Amino acid sequence: RMGSWIAALLSQNHHVAIIESNPGRNQNPNTQRLNNFKDIPAFNADMIINAVSLDATLPVFHEILPLVHADTILADMASVKNGISRFYRNCGCRFVSTHPMFGATFANMETLHDEHAIIIEESDQAGKKFFEDFFLALGLNIHFMNFKQHDESMSGSLSVPFMLSMLFAGNVDRRVHPGTTWEKHMQIAQGLFSEDDSLLSEVLMNPYTLDKIHWLKKALSRLQTAIEKEDKQAMLQFIHDHRSNLSQG
Repeated sequence: RMGSWIAALLSQNHHVAIIESNPGRNQNPNTQRLNNFKDIPAFNADMIINAVSLDATLPVFHEILPLVHADTILADMASVKNGISRFYRNCGCRFVSTHPMFGATFANMETLHDEHAIIIEESDQAGKKFFEDFFLALGLNIHFMNFKQHDESMSGSLSVPFMLSMLFAGNVDRRVHPGTTWEKHMQIAQGLFSEDDSLLSEVLMNPYTLDKIHWLKKALSRLQTAIEKEDKQAMLQFIHDHRSNLSQG
């Protein structure tokens, strides 16, 4: 979905070609369709954007690498950069790595002024400038990070909300009388599970997710102890600490 969206926008001002395994997905009359990877050299692209799931990203890059011209910029929009950063270091190609921090499920793709996008600092200068101009034209809030900073940040901004929503979904009891907070959590959980499974798994497989799991275990253990000991003061301190953290900044 992200690939179709970005191709439609870029085709307004650029010559765009699409290689799509499902022909029904390419309905944009402003884009050219390539039959397979062997058509890449003839198209002579300035940039190739790899917009597939994370588990397919590196295999696609390795398959097209012998077919791209020396000056072609390779691009990805993956939500976890761990293996991708290693590929870029060794491939000898120009590259630009970005991460639009929104998707079709929650974001209004027509109005993105409150949304964010990340551009990886180690990227090729021309590639960074291209996406910076593209994102600015959409009104996005742009952040520059290196590969390590990106994946560390994603463990907090994506992995934690994903985990908590999944745990909520696993404990849903339709016999309860839902309140306002329950209903809001249910909407978030339903929206999350409407995403593709490969996207959910790639976010959770971020190595830095483990640090967040360890922290959550400690916080839950602290909460459990306060309840078991009927320690109201410890419970109030738990609430105070988390409220204070929420209000920082």
